[in-house]
Amino acid sequence: MNKIYDYDVMKRKPDYSELTGQIDVDKDFNWLDSENSRYENEKMFVPGAQEAQKFLKSFDWEKNKETLRKLAEAVKK
Repeated sequence: MNKIYDYDVMKRKPDYSELTGQIDVDKDFNWLDSENSRYENEKMFVPGAQEAQKFLKSFDWEKNKETLRKLAEAVKK
């Protein structure tokens, strides 16, 4: 269900898609379950950290700076 809201934001603010990645843990975990054990939380954290590392290594910082410059210019007008 949460993905519906994500898609809505991406549709309204396409520049956000450069700033986000997707980590699919839904098949193994219920990330909304506040009763997860510490072990389950740690097991869910590891793939998140691994995907975050991949995302940051492949992130196009220069492209993002240019996007932010364009957005700032649009706001000034």
